Amino acid sequence: DRSNGPNRGRIYVVWAESTNRSDSDIFIKRLTPPDGNQPVVSPALRVNTVAAGDQFFPWLSVDPNSGAVLVAYHDRREDPGGFLYHTFVARSTDGGLSFKDNQISVQKSDPRIQSNVEALPNRIAIGIGDYIGIQAFRGKGHLMWADTRNGKQEIFFGQVPFEELGGGGGDTPPPNDDCQNARELGNAFFPFGDFLDVSLATSANDDP
Repeated sequence: DRSNGPNRGRIYVVWAESTNRSDSDIFIKRLTPPDGNQPVVSPALRVNTVAAGDQFFPWLSVDPNSGAVLVAYHDRREDPGGFLYHTFVARSTDGGLSFKDNQISVQKSDPRIQSNVEALPNRIAIGIGDYIGIQAFRGKGHLMWADTRNGKQEIFFGQVPFEELGGGGGDTPPPNDDCQNARELGNAFFPFGDFLDVSLATSANDDP
């Protein structure tokens, strides 16, 4: 944790392990800064909130602005005992004491697709692409994963916004960006619908 938050300097270690000899889960340990002594290592905590099915291929990143901990992984909770997986990101805002799951992929992937492709020089079947990349930064998770929804192994990217920092700011905020000058809707406007790009919306201390 490189942030200026209360957990600055803490180290996190994440891995997949089968403790029931049936399926695997994602676990994390926290190493508190040593302060001149050996670091204090916490007990292992299960990251995935649903134990059904395999959870595997974890990758971790800590937001340098907020200290939030993000763990990306594949999850077979909807196909326990089977093959199909979704991609999840679990997030902790309390220094790795608890996590909330967030499903990222909208369609399941099958790791058997193109899994027999052989890699040189040893011509060993590569299986599913076994790395997930995630970078936490300014309240967002930037995620890459192996996905087979289109019948072949492809690399997908997703940007996952979380709530702490709101919009990213920018040179041209959208109209109605300031809460002090909120748009008022009279009864004549209901039912009401509108579309607005808020990707450059700014945050403020008085935001609700």
